[in-house]
Amino acid sequence: MKKFILALGILASTALAVSQPHTHDGFFLNLTLGLGFQDFDYEYNSGRYKGMTIDADGISLDADTKIGGCVAPNLALHATITEIQNFASLELKEDGRKVDESNQTESLLLIGIGVTYYFADNLFLTGSLGLAGFTITTAGSNSAGGSSEAGFGFQVGVGKEWWAGDEWGMGIVGTLTYGSADDKDDIGEMSAYGVGVKFTMTFN
Repeated sequence: MKKFILALGILASTALAVSQPHTHDGFFLNLTLGLGFQDFDYEYNSGRYKGMTIDADGISLDADTKIGGCVAPNLALHATITEIQNFASLELKEDGRKVDESNQTESLLLIGIGVTYYFADNLFLTGSLGLAGFTITTAGSNSAGGSSEAGFGFQVGVGKEWWAGDEWGMGIVGTLTYGSADDKDDIGEMSAYGVGVKFTMTFN
């Protein structure tokens, strides 16, 4: 991963020197922020809660950072960092029936690599895959109430931007994000998918 990030840095610095206005051919930086819906599931496969699940389905805050450079006209290669914060409280369920509710919430972090391709009208497709991890936090506290090992995750999206300057584009993007990972205590598996609609801003 360190070698990949270094390669992206070299690519970005080289691309910046030859970037042209209103083209996707240089340094690439994309930032997104918006709201979505996330479905989180934590299935216990051992321990006192074996056979039970923890669910959190609700509104989420969804943000991305993508940084890299164009390897061909309209095609960017980038590192991707995605975080989804689920606002729903965790619910303990047995056979689909809620038996308890906590004051804890969950977040998903995805770190990986991806590509983004722009069509002539600035419609774009983006996709990333990499390592996913979960953190469970108690309300009113910055300390983690639980976490996962590193697992697998991906994100795909489609959006539209309009030029807001020689190198800046702004628009909207819709994304689907998925992650899955084992619990650090090896007593269960966490997984989640989220859909989001976000404001997007790109320097390219």
